[in-house]
Amino acid sequence: MILKPQRVQGLKTNLPTNKKFNLITQRGPGVFVCAHVTKQGGSNDLAQVALFIDGKNVVAITYAAAGNVGLGEQNNSGIKLVKGFVDCISIQYNEPLRFEKECRIEISSGSDAGIVQVVANAVIGSNCSYP
Repeated sequence: MILKPQRVQGLKTNLPTNKKFNLITQRGPGVFVCAHVTKQGGSNDLAQVALFIDGKNVVAITYAAAGNVGLGEQNNSGIKLVKGFVDCISIQYNEPLRFEKECRIEISSGSDAGIVQVVANAVIGSNCSYP
């Protein structure tokens, strides 16, 4: 079970192209349970979502790539794309990911012009315990 779960949110609006922004930075120790990053607007879906655990890259994928490699369907990669008026990349693994120092989610706008807003929501716990 996840101990002391909490929702952490990050928001960026009117993103310029070719810029990188930290959406969520959570200091450790703790466990990453899941997240979703929604993107409204944009011209080409080349904005990239990245997850870092203790400085190590765990996820780095553009909205376009997630659609191109079939992550819109059920899969075992831990990443799912839901397309709509607002596009959403969700990240969740079978087990929580423990971090000692930092869990960080970032968005890189790349050449994806016209992004109105990006919202990230993550569930972070203090630890996990199994009976």
